[in-house]
Amino acid sequence: MKTIMITGVSGFIGSNLAKYYLSKKYRVIGISRNRFNLRNENFEFIEADLSKDKIEEIFIKYIPQYIIHCASSASVGASVENPEYDFESSVSVLYKILFTLKKIDIKPKFIFLSSAAVYGNPKKIPISEDDEINPISPYGLNKKICEDICKYFIKNEYMDIKILRIFSVYGMGLKKQIFWDINNKIKNNNLELFGTGSETRDFLNVEDLIQSIDLILNAESKEYVFNIANWEEITIRHLAEIFLKNRKLSYDVLKFNNIVKCGDPLNWRADISRIKAIGYKKQVDIEDGIKKYINWLDENKF
Repeated sequence: MKTIMITGVSGFIGSNLAKYYLSKKYRVIGISRNRFNLRNENFEFIEADLSKDKIEEIFIKYIPQYIIHCASSASVGASVENPEYDFESSVSVLYKILFTLKKIDIKPKFIFLSSAAVYGNPKKIPISEDDEINPISPYGLNKKICEDICKYFIKNEYMDIKILRIFSVYGMGLKKQIFWDINNKIKNNNLELFGTGSETRDFLNVEDLIQSIDLILNAESKEYVFNIANWEEITIRHLAEIFLKNRKLSYDVLKFNNIVKCGDPLNWRADISRIKAIGYKKQVDIEDGIKKYINWLDENKF
């Protein structure tokens, strides 16, 4: 039985990954500082704060063949308000993990979840992995530093590390970001969103993110940086209108305040040639994904 370790297992992406790999009969070791329970004989949870607790013994005990590193701060806005915390939870933790693995001479296949935030406002669209990196938020800056740490270990310690630049991921279970925000504002009868509505993103359902991670985990590719998205540019206005249509609400309730939040890029669309080359095919389109998300909201009375 293959052993996969998932840090940040209690989070949105980590929890979905744990369920997926348990369904594939992996032994899953989940690490988080927040309690997380899954009823499965092949799942073991470790409650730990990776920034403070000793982790050497954990790696020695389990010797994972794969590590998917999801643990990190995951908010541009929060990084602007508290950049020191964002640095500690992302850069310091990754540095600690990789140097610990080096010290004990364990070399699992390591997946690092980076972000499209490293690109900032790109000079051209679609954005390829070889394009200039120019973060415009502490969150993006810290992801860039993490990528540099990964590259050091790839080139100098010969570790098998893959860097995934994830664009706008969404899906059932996510209690933040644009869809969650729209739902809460509809309930409060005040659907005013930031920006102009013409800002664009490249959206990716969590099911397709998991597909991408699994492809990379099992592929023998010389590439180590991958864009994870759908090569589709969707305006925030159009996204909100799809949501309203599914709620049978008039588009007239939708307003934009013309304020661009600090750290938010204007336009994104990814070139995903690399991930497509190893077999990626979109499984969930945006309309079906939004319907699933709304059904999840309703089932849980959110």
